[in-house]
Amino acid sequence: MHSTETVELPQSSTEHFRVISSLEKLIEETMKDLLPQGTEVALIDFPNHANVGDSAIWLGQKHLLRKLKLKDVFNCDWRTYEHRQMAGAITDRTVILLSGGGNIGDIWPEGQHFREAIIESFPRNQIIQLPQSISFSNVEKLETAKRVFNGHRNFTLLVRDKVSLNFGRDNFDCPIALCPDMAFQLGTLPRPQPPSTNTIYLLRSDKESLGYAEQARSIGVEPIDWLSETKEFERINRVVTGLWTPGQRLWRLFNFCIAPIYNMTAQARLARGLTILSKGKIIVTDRLHVHILCILMGIPHVVLDNSYGKVKNFINIWTKDSSLVHLADSLCEAKELASSLEKNSY
Repeated sequence: MHSTETVELPQSSTEHFRVISSLEKLIEETMKDLLPQGTEVALIDFPNHANVGDSAIWLGQKHLLRKLKLKDVFNCDWRTYEHRQMAGAITDRTVILLSGGGNIGDIWPEGQHFREAIIESFPRNQIIQLPQSISFSNVEKLETAKRVFNGHRNFTLLVRDKVSLNFGRDNFDCPIALCPDMAFQLGTLPRPQPPSTNTIYLLRSDKESLGYAEQARSIGVEPIDWLSETKEFERINRVVTGLWTPGQRLWRLFNFCIAPIYNMTAQARLARGLTILSKGKIIVTDRLHVHILCILMGIPHVVLDNSYGKVKNFINIWTKDSSLVHLADSLCEAKELASSLEKNSY
């Protein structure tokens, strides 16, 4: 348990700037070893869904490609991918970059199936899986992943935590390395607006939840999540990103437009998330990218874990020394920590 008697807010911003800078540099050093300047790459698996965290990853990856002066020649997502189109847009020298996140495993099968299809479909290309967390509970699906990963002659797997690193080393024969989450490439971020409430409880409402949202309501707290978008945004997104079925052929003819469209879509989603977080003086969450964005924005926050431990596994290796971060093992403990932080925020 973590003491909630005296919780102090960070005294200066220099400490969290240092955390961000060190993780940015570590990412750049890791990737420079894999991708020399001028390398042609295809960044694929755009996260075309409402989860703000995956958009933060995408934009961080795009920042990195520009920093390293790489040639990004092709982008797609799993729903609009067509093998013939991608094969015609790249060469055997193009390095395929699979977008990072937390979907290696069987919790989010669409992402895993797409990853495996790409690895099998492009045996001559170097393929790098950008930083991921790993979670398998189904033995057959793990065996499929082993066959696919181990069957490629030039596949590199980057992971975000030591638990995933050890799991990968035990199960896969490809090169594996630790690398922080790509959202840190966004660098420090300003609050879009001043806080308007004391504490926001942003808690998962999906398959990775441990039920904290339901528990929150039982103790008089109304949680929110960041998985919903306006109907207007959803309609526009379907048309401009090629998900509108009658427009898919046209979208493929004008594929050169998709990179800026993806970027604008991700930026809109990130802006929505930053606006939500900026409203609170304190944040309580079980989402990894709420934690990461709070670090980038300098917001004190209390962190609970998700269903398979990825949040605390990440914090334990990269951000546990930040005074912005306060770990809790239960919602009641998180509420106590948040109350203590509120008192010290005045």
